[in-house]
Amino acid sequence: MYSDGPHPILAITVIAAAFAIIWYMRTNNLFKNIKIRIEEAGSELTIDLKKKVDALKNITRFLNNHFSLEKINIENINVQDDTDILEETEINKQLDNYIRKIDELISNNDKVRKNAEFRELYKELMLSDDNLNTARRIYNANISYFNEKRVSFPSNIVASQKGYNKEQYFGIIKEEIEEVSADEL
Repeated sequence: MYSDGPHPILAITVIAAAFAIIWYMRTNNLFKNIKIRIEEAGSELTIDLKKKVDALKNITRFLNNHFSLEKINIENINVQDDTDILEETEINKQLDNYIRKIDELISNNDKVRKNAEFRELYKELMLSDDNLNTARRIYNANISYFNEKRVSFPSNIVASQKGYNKEQYFGIIKEEIEEVSADEL
């Protein structure tokens, strides 16, 4: 009762195995592609954060040199190419605090606010901040997609076998994550 052709169960098994291998390779390549997009977006974040630091340094130097306001010193803030995302998040938070401080200092000072050079420097600072926020949205969208794929079935099988760990968002401080985790318990 054996037929001369291939056994149907064997053929189905071979086809299913081929599909499983192809799916596994495609899913692994998907993770690799997302990681590349995350790295590219992370590089853009670093560049934009450096520009924000430079713009803020320019404005503080200008204010410190030309107006008798409270001195602001941010010369010690630097972003390196190998700075991790949590450090960059913390640096950005510090920069935002300095921007608020500058806004407070100049809020009642018409001489500063009407100064053309100051307005140009401030415009440059706001543009760098806008660019950073755009880069942050792109970066975090890629992180979100990666993290969703990492925990979703069946792609989580590949993620766990390949050791793909949860990626960190830009703009969320570790302490804030711990607070949310503690509140959710």
